Amino acid sequence: MTHEKGGNGGVPRLYIIGLGGPGDPGLITVMGAEVLRQVKLIFIPYSTGSNRSLAYTIVSRYVSSDAR
Repeated sequence: MTHEKGGNGGVPRLYIIGLGGPGDPGLITVMGAEVLRQVKLIFIPYSTGSNRSLAYTIVSRYVSSDAR
């Protein structure tokens, strides 16, 4: 898995990472965690009813500090 600049001819990549189970943080894949550590931009859905995101709660431990 290469995420370095130029590793794919300059074409942006879109990664879709699913979170398995009923919100169990232990079920994210190793590759999913690795991608989250390396990417600079992340889209995470949230509930409009509660204005919070269970997905963010799970992945926040893997996201790099300079990601948006």
